[in-house]
Amino acid sequence: MAPRPLLMPPARPPSSASPLLSQLRNQSRPGAPPLSPDAETVTVATVPPSWRPLTDPKPFDPLGVQVGAFNFLPGIDYSRGYDTNPARLGLPPISGSWFNLYSGGFLANSNWERHGLTASLLGTYTTYDTAHSQDRPTADGRINGRIDVSSFSHVDLEGRSILGTDAPGSPNIQANLAHFPIYTTLGGSVGYTQRFNRVELTFKGGVDRTVFQPSVFVNGLTDSNSDRNYNQYSTTFRASYDLSPSLRPFAEVSGNERRHDLPADRFALERDSAGYSANAGADVDIAGTLAGRFAVGYLNQMYIAPLPNVGGFLVEGALVWAATALTKATLSATTTETESPLFLTSGLQLDHAFRRWLIGTAKSVVAHDIYAGAGRVDYRYTASAALSYLLARELWLRGEYRQEWEQANVPGSNYVASVWLLGLPLQR
Repeated sequence: MAPRPLLMPPARPPSSASPLLSQLRNQSRPGAPPLSPDAETVTVATVPPSWRPLTDPKPFDPLGVQVGAFNFLPGIDYSRGYDTNPARLGLPPISGSWFNLYSGGFLANSNWERHGLTASLLGTYTTYDTAHSQDRPTADGRINGRIDVSSFSHVDLEGRSILGTDAPGSPNIQANLAHFPIYTTLGGSVGYTQRFNRVELTFKGGVDRTVFQPSVFVNGLTDSNSDRNYNQYSTTFRASYDLSPSLRPFAEVSGNERRHDLPADRFALERDSAGYSANAGADVDIAGTLAGRFAVGYLNQMYIAPLPNVGGFLVEGALVWAATALTKATLSATTTETESPLFLTSGLQLDHAFRRWLIGTAKSVVAHDIYAGAGRVDYRYTASAALSYLLARELWLRGEYRQEWEQANVPGSNYVASVWLLGLPLQR
C-alpha cells in the first residue's frame, strides 16, 4: 500500500505587521523601486537623517532677555545670615547679630555686527538686626563701548561709578559713628588700540573723582571728610605680541597723579602724590584647560615729606583651570594702592559639581595691608565653603559658611568672625 501523504496546513500570507514585509512595502526606503517611471529613486543621500537632540551642556545657565539688539541678564538675591562680630572688633564687648543681605543687578551686551556696547550694574545692601551702625551699601556700575575704526584698530570708552564705605575694622573709621560715611567715585577713560600683524599697542587715559560724605556720630554731631576728596588722572600704555593662538605675552606701564581738594588733611599732612607702575605677563587661552591672565611687576607712589613713599612688587591676574568637566579652580591676585593702605590680595577658589544641579565651592583669601605713614601692617585671612542647589534655571538655593581672621601689629586690632548665610538667588 502506498504511503499516505502528510496533510500540510495551508500557507497563510504574512501578517501586515511583519517587519520584513513592512520594510519591503516602505516606498521611502533607500533602493526601493519608484512608484512610477518618472519618480525619483530613493537613495541614502536623499533621505534626511533623523538627529537626536543634543544635551544642553549648561542646563542651569541664565538665558537672559532679548530686547532688540541687546541681551539683558537681570538677577536679584536675598540672603539671611548671622555674623558673630559685625564690627570686626578685637576687644570686648563683642556681640553678634542676624543680618539681611539684599543684592541685585544686571548685565547687558549688544549683538551688533560691528562695534560693541556692554553694561553692568551690581549692588548690595547689608542691614543688621541689632548693629545698625554697621549697615552699609555697595554698588559698582560700568558702561564699556568699542568703536571699530578699522579691522586693525578700535577706540575703547568706559564710564564707571562706584559707591561704598570703608571696611569694618579699618583704622580709617572713626569711633562712635552712627553709620559709615559713604564715598562715591565717578570716572571715565578713553583708549585707542592699533594692531600691526601680531603686535598690538594700546594707549589709555582716565579721570576719576572720589568724594566722601560727612561722618555722623551717635551724639548727632558731624565731621567733614572733605580732606579725603581727590581727583586722579591716569595714563596707561600696553604692548602685546601673539606668540601663539593660546599665549600672548604683554608689558604694561602706567602713571597717575592725585590732587586733593584741601592742601592738607586733618593731621596737617599734604597727601597729593604721583605714582607709576610697570608689569609684564601673559594672556593664556588653552581651550578647555587653562584661561586667564597673570602678571608681576613693581609700583611706587611718591608723597610729599614727611609721608614716606609707598611701593613694592605687585601681582595681578586671574587664571581659571578646568581640571575636569565638573571641577574648576580659579587663582586670582591683585595689588592696589589707595589713599591709606597698599592692598595685596590673593585667593584660590575651587568649584566642583557633584551633579549638574548641585555645586560645591571652597574659597580662601589672603590679604596684606600696609598703611603708609602709620606703621601699621595687617594680614587678613578668609576661608569659606558654600553649597548651591539649582532648583531651576531661574532659581537657586545657596548656603555658605565663612571664617575671617585679622592679625595686625597694633594691639587690640586682631579679630575673629564667623558668618553663616542662606540665600535664594533669582536670575533670568
